[in-house]
Amino acid sequence: MTFRPPPFNRWVSAVVLVALGAFFLFADVEMTITQGFDWLGSSTLVIGALLSIGVGVLMWGMSIEVTDSTVSIGTFLLRRTFVRGEIVKVSVGGQRTAYFIGRDGRVAFSIAGFIWGDKVLAAIAGYLGVPVKR
Repeated sequence: MTFRPPPFNRWVSAVVLVALGAFFLFADVEMTITQGFDWLGSSTLVIGALLSIGVGVLMWGMSIEVTDSTVSIGTFLLRRTFVRGEIVKVSVGGQRTAYFIGRDGRVAFSIAGFIWGDKVLAAIAGYLGVPVKR
């Protein structure tokens, strides 16, 4: 089963990051036209803009996929996979970060709980058959 953040959270985070990147690109073009080309300033703005746009696009495609044997988190480009039986609980900590705790007590992975929302986190934990600790 595939879980995604609520549509509002997916769209808002993606649109904000892409808009921020577009603003940086526009600022770089405007700065280059008015002040001339500056390697350090231009390259920094362009790199920041492209990173922001890239993260925004990847954020939109974020998902957690749970199968009979694995739990995978990531996007269509990057994905991390864990053994499903090793996840024993979901713990929500400071700044609403959700930690997926393994059998040995270590954090297998964490996600931003404010992006995923309480309902999706509860659905993931319910599907995994593990408790949610606050």
